[in-house]
Amino acid sequence: MKNRVLLITLFAFFGLSTALAQTSTLTKRVVYNNESATPLSGVVVTVTDTDGVQLSATTDDEGFYTFPDLEHGLYIISATFDMAIEDVDILDPALIMMNIAGVYPLEEGSLEFKAADVNANSFIDFDDYFLVLFDMLDDVDFPAGKWQFESFEYMHSDAKADDDDHPRGTASGDVNGTWDPEIMTSPVRSSNNELVTPFDKEITLPVVTTCDNYMGYNFTMVFPVDLLEIVDVIPNEINSDFEYRIEDNLLKVACISSEGFQSNEMFELKVNLKPNISFDKDIHFNVSSQFAGANGESIKDAASLPGIKLGINVDELTKVYPNPANSGDLVTIDYIVPISGMVSINVYNNLGQLVQTVVNEYMKDGSYTESINELASGHYFYQLSVKGSSDFISTDRFIVR
Repeated sequence: MKNRVLLITLFAFFGLSTALAQTSTLTKRVVYNNESATPLSGVVVTVTDTDGVQLSATTDDEGFYTFPDLEHGLYIISATFDMAIEDVDILDPALIMMNIAGVYPLEEGSLEFKAADVNANSFIDFDDYFLVLFDMLDDVDFPAGKWQFESFEYMHSDAKADDDDHPRGTASGDVNGTWDPEIMTSPVRSSNNELVTPFDKEITLPVVTTCDNYMGYNFTMVFPVDLLEIVDVIPNEINSDFEYRIEDNLLKVACISSEGFQSNEMFELKVNLKPNISFDKDIHFNVSSQFAGANGESIKDAASLPGIKLGINVDELTKVYPNPANSGDLVTIDYIVPISGMVSINVYNNLGQLVQTVVNEYMKDGSYTESINELASGHYFYQLSVKGSSDFISTDRFIVR
């Protein structure tokens, strides 16, 4: 009798031990919260059991993570990620503005809601809107962190797991769910060359689009800092949130209007040519752009602006001021040397007699300024002569009263 009880006890013990020790491998995939469910590699996935014991694994290049010999039972699956990406585009602040206006609802607790709540105050407000808008121009540190992931309960067993039982993630601010978005138009080279004379110190370049009904846009442009500088960026719509940044050779612009835009004119660039620029080349810009429609949709359109064609107009190579001048005034001459060579500037009276040589030397191409010594009252003309790989002669008149 005792032997039978002992045998039953042993069977119960070993059966219980076997049940407690039952394990199997847990393999899942972490993906981005977009239509194509892009795999995320390098994500740290943590499983936490009911006793608070945690195990961690990192996803591979295909987004998979594996926990071998994981005991069956109930777990909380969560994830963290620290990779820096640039996923915010013009649609994201546009959707946040539409949510605030009540025309684009976001389910509280959803990844889209978490992506919009970048200030981590559990509701969506204008602080979130402006933080996301500025993030397109600067690298903003969101209070909510860089990434948001689903966290959920998971019953691990030998039963086939639901394919949807895996953490999905999104970059904070990426409300519309794009991964390293390619919605921005491919860089477009500026066209419609504009002839610019050498003395146009400040040049206005209009930036336009063929789109005539949109809620906002973002725009980037690469420009040659050795040839020009951007002195101002002026929006054409005053009732809009218009922001821009200039970093080295990159211009970034972001603009949204709750009232929308019905104009093809986006903004104007005021640029100055560098003083020693060579006037035998064209200047072009590589631009990319994206537009948000009135319903928060992406509009595939491209912004454009003219390039700059620097022309040599011999009649515009020199400029004297003041003209007319008063006797005793200091007369200044600005002039362009279009090519390196021997340069001379001579001043003649109305009888054709040489009265003064201002310059007579070898000079490199560029812009220069000289002063003409005091002259008696009368009519004068001056002549700029440049002799190099090509010859240029420019003649003009001035008056001293």
